Formats: sequence, C-alpha cells, structure tokens
Amino acid sequence: MCDGIRALVAEGEVKGRKTERICIVVKMFRKGRSFTEIAEFLEEPEEKIMHICEVAEKFAPDYDSHKIYELLQEEL
Repeated sequence: MCDGIRALVAEGEVKGRKTERICIVVKMFRKGRSFTEIAEFLEEPEEKIMHICEVAEKFAPDYDSHKIYELLQEEL
C-alpha cells in the first residue's frame, strides 16, 4: 500500500474513533449524566467533556456526531 493511502486510512481511523467518542459523550449527556461522571467514565479531562457538550448543544435535537466533530476540528 502506498504512503498516501496509508495516511488516508490512518486519518479515517482517527476520525472514526473521535466521532464514536463524541457519540458516547452525547448519549451520556442526553441521559442526564454530569460532566464529571462522563469524564471519569471515559478517563478524559472534565473541561474536554464540557466543551464537547457545549458544541453538541448547537446541534440539538439531532446531535449529529459527524457535524459536532467537524465543528470541533474547525476550532483547532
């Protein structure tokens, strides 16, 4: 496999993992879990979870994890 294809595959894998993580955060948030509970469960900083939830609220009620991911990436 050429380096370009490997890079694309690796990028897709990273995006997939991050999108799935966002999906889990949103599901827990919608079920009423606190930022602290979610952060402890996922072993992530609470500030990161808070930020994901703040961005996710912009996409309510659908909470499209791909759109949330894209907006979070734009902020970097």
